[in-house]
Amino acid sequence: MRITSPGIKEIKPFIPCSPNGLEESISFYEDIGFRVINKADTVCSIDTNQGFKFLLRNRYNKELAENLMLQIWVEDLDEWEVFLQKRNLEEKYPGVKISKPTDEPWGWRIIYLWDPAGVLLHIGQPNPKD
Repeated sequence: MRITSPGIKEIKPFIPCSPNGLEESISFYEDIGFRVINKADTVCSIDTNQGFKFLLRNRYNKELAENLMLQIWVEDLDEWEVFLQKRNLEEKYPGVKISKPTDEPWGWRIIYLWDPAGVLLHIGQPNPKD
């Protein structure tokens, strides 16, 4: 027997903020082209401007942050690489790291980007060689 749940309008993950506070995380996500759509003392709603949203929680949780990953599939990874490098994110935010595009054995090219809290963003697209 298949069970069908009532309608769902949206699912948004809660992402922990930077150990330096919510404002630093907000600034980071604005630097990569996202925008704040609602902000309170304890939580902030972020819109990617592509129809996807998530919540920044005004609480740092090292264990959660360092084990959390967000997958972001893009149309042009090379364009994202240039865009991210121009943002000087590693210089602006302590702990932020950006990898070069990596061809993974499962057939995707990925840029690994760690946000100020340590959350790992997988920015990728199918490998054009495959």
